[in-house]
Amino acid sequence: MEGRVQEFLSVPMPPLPWEIAKAIFQLAKRKDPGADVIQTVPIKYLPRRAMVAMTRLFNGILRTEHFPENCKMGHMISIPKAGKDSRLASSQRPITLLSCIASCSSVSCYGAFTAT
Repeated sequence: MEGRVQEFLSVPMPPLPWEIAKAIFQLAKRKDPGADVIQTVPIKYLPRRAMVAMTRLFNGILRTEHFPENCKMGHMISIPKAGKDSRLASSQRPITLLSCIASCSSVSCYGAFTAT
């Protein structure tokens, strides 16, 4: 019996709507949008009903353990390192710009796993 209680307590709690809203408001205002081209400012003004829908979506991602393919896509850009020859690939820093919603889901899901 004690083992079952420990197993139950070790399962991460899914994020709540206020945690999703907190993750959205923590996104940078000037964050460059990813492949979906949705910027953070419109997401921050979503109504409460949309936050609840996003919570259901993120909880479904946690429950099914499947992250949608379109949320994994992003824009890859390279930034040249200072003082290096910018023509060489070894002197470039690759950065992937994820969509704001994918960033928010990863932040909220990460919070669910680190809370235990």
